[in-house]
Amino acid sequence: MEPANILIIITTIGIIILLAVLVPALIQIKKTTEKTEFFIEQLSAGFDPLLTNIKTTSTELQELSETLREKIEKTDRILDSAQEASGTLLKLSGQIQEAANPIIARIGGITAGINAFSTIFKITHKKERRYFDE
Repeated sequence: MEPANILIIITTIGIIILLAVLVPALIQIKKTTEKTEFFIEQLSAGFDPLLTNIKTTSTELQELSETLREKIEKTDRILDSAQEASGTLLKLSGQIQEAANPIIARIGGITAGINAFSTIFKITHKKERRYFDE
């Protein structure tokens, strides 16, 4: 046997061993790739409804935020109106008090005068005494 033949035999055996090792590794890589693709498809299928729900929720939150902002603005306007009304009522009560105090004082004076005048002209009746023997 010539050394070239031995070298060809050794090379052939090496290639056969290499193929024997590479074929199962390539098969395993293929299976892993298929499982990875399946997993990614499952994730993608699960993400679509999730993304739709997130988008819907985001839209609803924006609408709720807008509605809440409008309600707060209305409440602010109502509070401003109530504050203006309370200020007007306070001024009005002060004016009524200023106008009513002299009238009340005059009525009180007139009443006191009438009472004093009427006490002068009151007729006092003497009570008759009764005796038990009668």
